Amino acid sequence: MPSYKKGYFHMKGFVTPLGSKESLSSNIVGTKASNLASLILMAGKEIPLPPGFCITTNAYNTFLDEHGLFQRIAGILKGVDISNPHLVGTVTETIHDILKKAEIPAAIMEEVNSSFDSLQKLTGINELRVAVRSSAIGEDLSSASFAGQYE
Repeated sequence: MPSYKKGYFHMKGFVTPLGSKESLSSNIVGTKASNLASLILMAGKEIPLPPGFCITTNAYNTFLDEHGLFQRIAGILKGVDISNPHLVGTVTETIHDILKKAEIPAAIMEEVNSSFDSLQKLTGINELRVAVRSSAIGEDLSSASFAGQYE
C-alpha cells in the first residue's frame, strides 16, 4: 500500500497529508488524526497503512470566518443554560442547521479536491473510495472520549 510521499499533496494550510509533520499536531488535525499520523510514522513499512489526508482546523476556522459564524454562534450560545438538556438540544440543532447551510469556501474545496486527485494518482485507483472520519481537537483523549458525537 502506498504511503505518504513528500510533495504529493498541495499545502495551503487547509489540507495536510497523514504522516506529515503538520498531521502530528492535534491542534491542526485533531486528536484521532494525529494519533493515526503517529502510527503511520512509527509503523514505517512494517505495517501497510493506507495513505490519506486531513482537513485542518485552519480550513474550519476559515469556513466559520468567511460566513461570520464565530460571532453568530457565540451570540446563540450566550446565556444558554447547559443544565437544560432540551434547550441544549434545540441550540445544537440550530447551530447544526446554520453550519449545513453555509457553503464551503472555494479555496478550501479546491485544496480538498486537489488532495483527493493526488491521492487517486498515488494509489493508482481511478474510482477511489475513502473513509472519512471526524477528528476534533480534544476528542479521543485519554481522559475523555466523544465517540459518535459528530456527523
